[in-house]
Amino acid sequence: MSALENRLRNDDPPKRRPTQALTVLACCALALAFMAPATARAATHGTPTAKTNVEKDPSTRLAEAQAWVERANAVGEYVEAQQAADIANYVQATQATLAAYLQAMTPLIAVDWGRWEALHNCEQPGNWYANGGNAADASHMTFQGGLGMSTNAWQMALRAAAARGVTLPGSALAATPEEQMTGAQAFFDAYGWLWACRV
Repeated sequence: MSALENRLRNDDPPKRRPTQALTVLACCALALAFMAPATARAATHGTPTAKTNVEKDPSTRLAEAQAWVERANAVGEYVEAQQAADIANYVQATQATLAAYLQAMTPLIAVDWGRWEALHNCEQPGNWYANGGNAADASHMTFQGGLGMSTNAWQMALRAAAARGVTLPGSALAATPEEQMTGAQAFFDAYGWLWACRV
């Protein structure tokens, strides 16, 4: 047995070092990693892989450039379509919100405030909570509020207003001036003008 063999048997196992074969494999893997994208691009554009490492002719480069331009245009069109859809949805939602707001702000009973202010100045000027009768009235009705409405007329106004979705107090004496004018408007819209004062 040679001295070299004895040394190899008696010494500790050597630490693992990259062998020449491993180095070659690593270089091949690195080369394949760089070649793979080029091969994929060549396959995508219909260019034979044999030409990946050689200079491409101008017609091939032009075709590839045109293909990239077409892809870019397609992406741009898609983005524009998405933006247009988003804008359309936003506009539609805004319009719906605005319509709901306008509907909420539109009164169920459109009151002619000027007319009823004028009637108040004729019937009960300065007093929105009058309560009494008219000596000249043979039926001895009771008139309440600032618009000279009888208790019976106010009940008719309540029903007319309720039919249009508006709830008013059961008595003109419990109603604000605005509510009294709203009731008078509902009464007028349903039954016409029945006041002695003409305004």
